[in-house]
Amino acid sequence: MLTLDRRRAFGLWFFVAILAHFALYFNDGSFFVLERDGDALAAFTMANAMGMVTYIMPLFAALPFSAGFCADWNSGFAGPAAMRAGNRQYLFSKWLACALSGGLAPALATLLFLLMLNLKFPTSAEFMAICAAGDPFNGVLNLGAPLGLALYYSGLIAMQFLAGACWASVGLAFSAFCPNVLLTLCVPLAAYRLSLELYYWLNLPYWLNLPLLQDCCVEMNYALTLLTGVFVFGGLSLLMGAIFCFRARRRLTYG
Repeated sequence: MLTLDRRRAFGLWFFVAILAHFALYFNDGSFFVLERDGDALAAFTMANAMGMVTYIMPLFAALPFSAGFCADWNSGFAGPAAMRAGNRQYLFSKWLACALSGGLAPALATLLFLLMLNLKFPTSAEFMAICAAGDPFNGVLNLGAPLGLALYYSGLIAMQFLAGACWASVGLAFSAFCPNVLLTLCVPLAAYRLSLELYYWLNLPYWLNLPLLQDCCVEMNYALTLLTGVFVFGGLSLLMGAIFCFRARRRLTYG
């Protein structure tokens, strides 16, 4: 079952999500990318801060496989597949494939954009120093190039993976209640916005501002930011997976 779900999750829509995410990065940073001379770190920082990448990312994370259960249920394939593989293996396979593809799509798009920028432009020590003086997460840039840059970019990509897996799992969990493909793809976007509203309504700690945590901007140092991402996004992914398995098992059992 896992082999089949892996093939579906890393199929056409996985590559569409990567290319669409990369294209949005390029569009948001085109003013800097198309310059003859520039700074790779500055171009990435501006593209990430001034564009729509952060806000649309939950949709790109959901595209590969959040609607996988919808397709199975609406086609009548879910029941026979679950009987053949066992409910536990069938449902766990769905969640794992969804989380991995949802996390890798934005992570790989970010990696491709960073590679393009760094192949075209150098990164100046002056701008690295300016960034390092900003958010504490950026303090790793004080290690200089290439180590500081490699760690900084790796941390950003890792957080994109964790956040993408979380948003994709939110869509999958919703699909167990309402197996509608379009609604399932829209729910991660709504959940992203709702998380921001809840942050202000409930006066939550700063590190629970999920949009800022997704961008590693929660005013904590490098290691603590990544640990918080693992705890928050990883915990939410597991919670959404558990909700999906519980509700989908009931749907498979009672119809």
